[in-house]
Amino acid sequence: MSYRRRVKIVIKDNFAWVFYSFVYWINPSLTNHLKFRWYHYKFCQRRGEVFLVQFYLGQWKKYMEDFLTKHPEKIIPSQGLFAILYMMRENRLEELTSFLESQSINSAMATLIERLNTLNDTNPTTIATLSQLDQPHIIDPGEHSSEEKELTPGFENNTDEFASKLQDIHGRTWVIALQIHYHLFISLNEYYVLKAVRAKYLEVIKTTFRVDQIKTKYRDIDYNYLEVLKKGTGSEKGQLRRQLKQIIANPSIFGERVFTHVKELLKNHFQEDI
Repeated sequence: MSYRRRVKIVIKDNFAWVFYSFVYWINPSLTNHLKFRWYHYKFCQRRGEVFLVQFYLGQWKKYMEDFLTKHPEKIIPSQGLFAILYMMRENRLEELTSFLESQSINSAMATLIERLNTLNDTNPTTIATLSQLDQPHIIDPGEHSSEEKELTPGFENNTDEFASKLQDIHGRTWVIALQIHYHLFISLNEYYVLKAVRAKYLEVIKTTFRVDQIKTKYRDIDYNYLEVLKKGTGSEKGQLRRQLKQIIANPSIFGERVFTHVKELLKNHFQEDI
């Protein structure tokens, strides 16, 4: 296999889901949605994380309900998406599971679309009324039990001093803090799913740490501090160390549990005892 061919495969395997996420937002068709989901599921599997298809389907359902609630005008034109949500709510997941785990997207997508069309034809009223159903409460990644909330950020953020602190915090520091937050309170699997929706990711940072403005850019979202700890170069680890020290310097912003976890990271990986 030629070098050019290998590069194309790597790009396709790792970035096709990003491309189709953008395409779906611009043109919310059933085909674009299914392509995004298939490539994203394969990407999550290749990360080497424990990633069960049942978990992914649950997150897919949450995403669609959230999307339907916030952007009904973008989902209504494609009744196939309502059929998917209908299958999920009825716990009829065999076809969706087969689609995600298939090795060929084109044939699997054609089979699933045929099944969705059949559902639309046989249950048109039931599926069409999904847009009018009261939506279940969607758990925001920033929400936790009362016990967990006591350990998450709580800061009087109406002061000039607080605004100055926010300006000094690097965009990537917020990404590192959110990844740690998910690791401690939710799960890394859900964190990787969240990264697929970049606009929502930035909003989750603001909600989780109760801030209005951050410097984080879309390109920062791809950063994974765990990968840097495992195989990062000296300069990469040096940058990570500086960002971890920013979290240490702002416990009132990032929360006690995140602060404590970062202290352990600095001790174990950088031989610094704070």
